[in-house]
Amino acid sequence: MTAKKSPQKPTNLSKYECDIVIDKQRFTKLEISPNYREKNKEFQLGLKRKGTKMTKTELSKVLISDDLIYELVQQLDGKSKQEVKHEGE
Repeated sequence: MTAKKSPQKPTNLSKYECDIVIDKQRFTKLEISPNYREKNKEFQLGLKRKGTKMTKTELSKVLISDDLIYELVQQLDGKSKQEVKHEGE
């Protein structure tokens, strides 16, 4: 019997420090794929092709950003935005 190889971990993950407890499991780091940036570009190109115009405020509500990730982490652990640290870009 041969052992299955674990899938290789992506190397381009953005890391965020946090202190979150979910179902009695403690998480101190979140690693999030930056692929959301590419999806944001695709979304904006689709809007442009269709001739749809959105204000910066409207776009900020539908595009994924570091600020949105911070906000989601804040909601998960109930801490302030300043206590979630982004490691990387």
